Amino acid sequence: MDLLNAALLGLLFMVGAAGVAGLTGPLIVIGTEGESVSVKCYSNQHIFSNSAFWCRFGLYGKCHQIIRADDNKMDTKVNIEMVHSGFEIKINKITASDAGQYQCGLSDYYDETHKVELKVLPAPGLKGPMRVTALVDRSVEVKCQYSQKYNSPFYKKYFCKWTSNDLCNKLTSYTRPKVTIKDNDSSSLFDATLSDLVKNDAGRYACGISDQYNMEITSPVELVLHTDIKGNPKVTGAVGMSVVMTCEYAKKYKDSTKYWCKTNPKHCFYQSERHSRPIIQDHKWKYLFTLEIYQVEVADAGSYECVIVDSRNAFLYFEMELAVTDYPIFTEQKTITEYRGKSIKIKCHYSQTYNGYEKIWCKEEPGRCLPLASSQYPQARVAFEDDRESGTLIVTMYDLTVNDTGCYKCKSRWYTKSINCPVNLQVLDLEILKVQNTMEKTVGSPAMLECHYKPQYVEYEKYWCKLEINGKCQSVDSNRDGQKRWEVNDKTNNYTLTLYTRTLTMEDAGQYQCGIRRSEYPIDTVQVQLRVLPTKEEDTTITHQTDGSSRTANSGTRIIAWLNENKIFLIIIGVLLVLILIIVVLLIARMIRRRVRLTHNDKDNSFGVRLRNVQNTPAVYPEVQSSQQMASIGTSVDIEESSSDSSECSEDT
Repeated sequence: MDLLNAALLGLLFMVGAAGVAGLTGPLIVIGTEGESVSVKCYSNQHIFSNSAFWCRFGLYGKCHQIIRADDNKMDTKVNIEMVHSGFEIKINKITASDAGQYQCGLSDYYDETHKVELKVLPAPGLKGPMRVTALVDRSVEVKCQYSQKYNSPFYKKYFCKWTSNDLCNKLTSYTRPKVTIKDNDSSSLFDATLSDLVKNDAGRYACGISDQYNMEITSPVELVLHTDIKGNPKVTGAVGMSVVMTCEYAKKYKDSTKYWCKTNPKHCFYQSERHSRPIIQDHKWKYLFTLEIYQVEVADAGSYECVIVDSRNAFLYFEMELAVTDYPIFTEQKTITEYRGKSIKIKCHYSQTYNGYEKIWCKEEPGRCLPLASSQYPQARVAFEDDRESGTLIVTMYDLTVNDTGCYKCKSRWYTKSINCPVNLQVLDLEILKVQNTMEKTVGSPAMLECHYKPQYVEYEKYWCKLEINGKCQSVDSNRDGQKRWEVNDKTNNYTLTLYTRTLTMEDAGQYQCGIRRSEYPIDTVQVQLRVLPTKEEDTTITHQTDGSSRTANSGTRIIAWLNENKIFLIIIGVLLVLILIIVVLLIARMIRRRVRLTHNDKDNSFGVRLRNVQNTPAVYPEVQSSQQMASIGTSVDIEESSSDSSECSEDT
C-alpha cells in the first residue's frame, strides 16, 4: 500500500510539474466547508499583471471565467493576487457547491492553462475548543463552529456546564457563570461569552445545538481558571524566526511593575530598555505583558519568568520554557492515540527562509521517509493550511485506518535534516458498526434490519444497500412499481440505522450491507444475510399426519433455503448443462448428415453400373445363335462388368 501511495504521489508530482506549456500548479486542492483554500499557479514565462485568470468548467465543457487579475471589482468570495513567478487564487468560505473542475490560465498565452480539481470535505457538525484558560474576575470567549445545515432558526445554540450527575445545565445571562450567546449565521459560528468568572466556575462545559425533536449534539470544552497570572508554559521557536511569549494578568495588576527574566544565566529585561533585542510591551487595555525576540538563536533557548510586583512588593512569577530548533522545518513532538475513521491535526513550523519552499508530509520507514503529500500537491486524505506570516503549517489527516499507525513528520524537499519520529501515531481498530449476522423471516411478514453505530459518528453519512451477483451494492431506498417497499431511518436517539419493509417476498432474500462514510471515502461496512422462507401453507401441500411426513416437510424447507443461498452456483451449473446439450446435438446432427451423404453415393454407384450394362449389351438379332456363341457373349459381358467396377473403385479411391 505504501509503494502504491508513493507511486501515485510521484505521478502527481510529475504531471503537476509538467503542466501545459510551462504553467504548473496543484492537481487537487482539498478544503473543509466554511474554510478558505488557496491555489498557486506558476509559469516559466514573464507574467503581465492583467493576464492571469481563473475559471470554472460547466456542464458542456466550457470554462466560465470567474475573475481576472485586472478586475477592479472587489469579490469577497474569490481573490487573485500576483506572486513571484506566478499568481495565487484564494477562495473564501467554501461550500459543497464549490467542488468541481477549475482552470487557471494566462490570457497572453492561450495555450498556458492548468486544470485544478477542488474537493470539499463536510465540516464537522459542531466543534469547539477542547480547552480554554482565563483569569478570575475576567471574561472569556468560547467560539463554537457548526455545520451549515444547522444554520436555521429551528436549531437552538446553547452553552452548558456538566454536573456531577452527568447532566449539562444550560447557561444564560441569569445563571452562574453568566453566559451571552451570539450566533453569526454568515460564518456558521456562535460565540459564548462567560463573564465575571470566579474560582468555582472552572470545570467541564460544552457547546450544544438542539432542535424541536430534542435531538442534541455537543462538543466538550474545559475551562481552566488562574487567579493572578497565566500563560503558555511551553513555547517553541526556530532559528532565524521571531517568537513571542505572552503573560496575561488580572485587572488589579494593570499599573503594577512588570518585567521578564531569563533564569540561566540570570538576566532581566525591562520596559525602559529601548532598542533592546527582546522587545518588552505591556498592553494594558488587553491585560497582556509580552516579550518578543527577533532572529531567534540557539542560545535564546531556556527558562523565562514573567514577574509582577504588586502594591505590597510581593512578587508573582509565571515560568515559561522556550525551545529553539535549528532545523529549517520541524514538527511539534507529540504522541497521538486515535480511533479508526477519525482525523488528526499536526502543527509544523518553519523558518522564513523556507517560506516559498515546498513542505512535505511523510511517514518514516527504515532508511527513508515516504512522502504522502505536500503543500503543493495534497492528497485525498491529507490537507494543508500554510500560514506564511507566522511560518506555521497545519497538516490534517482524515479517515484514519489501522495501517496509518507509525511515525510522521514535516520536511523540506531541499533540506533533509530533521528530528526522528516527532509524531508517533497509533490508530486503534474500533468496532464502529454492529449488526445481527443472519436473519430468517417468512414470506409476507415484516422485517427490520438494525445497524448500530458509535455516537461519535452521528453526523456521518450512513446507508443500506443489497449486494448483487456482479458485486455491486444496489441501494434499497428506491421505488419499485410506484411503491416504496423499503424504509431507511437513522435513529439518532439510540444511534441505530434501520431498514424496514412491511411485506417480504422471496426476491428480498440475499445479503445486505450497512455502511458509514464521510464524503466519498468509506469508513466501515458490515453485512447481514437475510433468509426468506415460504409460509407453512406454501411449504406443506399435503396434510402431514405422521412424524415421517413432518420430517419430509422440514427437509423441503431446508432444500428451498439451500437453493436460495446457492443461486449463483445453480445458475453456473445450468449454463454448463445447456452448453453440453448444444454440443451433443451438433455432433448427432453432423453424424446423421454424413450417413445420408454416404447412402446417396452408394445409390449413384449402383445406378451407373446398371446403365453401363445396358449400353454394353449387344443387340439381339432374330437369328438363332448357337449355345457356344451365347456363352461367349455372357462371358464377355461379365468381364466388361467386372472391369468397369474396378475402374469405378479406382476413381472413388
